[in-house]
Amino acid sequence: PTNTPSPTPVLPDIFEPDNDCSAAQTIPPNGHTQHHTFHRSSDQDWIRFDAIAGATYQIDAMPLPDSPADLVLELYTDCTGLPDDSQGYSFSNAVRLEYAPSATGAVYLRLLNHDPAVAGAHVAYRLSVRRLDQDAGPGALILVAGRKRANDPAQPKITYVARTVYD
Repeated sequence: PTNTPSPTPVLPDIFEPDNDCSAAQTIPPNGHTQHHTFHRSSDQDWIRFDAIAGATYQIDAMPLPDSPADLVLELYTDCTGLPDDSQGYSFSNAVRLEYAPSATGAVYLRLLNHDPAVAGAHVAYRLSVRRLDQDAGPGALILVAGRKRANDPAQPKITYVARTVYD
């Protein structure tokens, strides 16, 4: 007899099952990040958030470092209709979409991998939705600038940018 190892099962992310619109998991539109994976071939992730008419939302999805994910985003206001908007850059594996809903209600996001055959726990990305027109309130900015080596020809540009941001 030959000992044939069984393939190690790939565990889904904590938001599964979210493979169709009716099972969409919720993300708050406050900029907090969720981590998702395309854990099996042809996996798709559905996420929903509650939007307010007249507000503007920024949706960001970016693969984690060393992830082969190449993201496509589709935005729906109804589970049974066609996408209201979509994005899948040919020059970037991430997506960013600003959206201003015309009506208050649920917004559904469908995220796909450009190559549905690429899958596994390492095919991971992070997603956030942030309302842009809200005041962020008091906060802090830490500005760090320096130099890589003495007499660096880029140093005047680094100094200029740092001083401009500080001002």
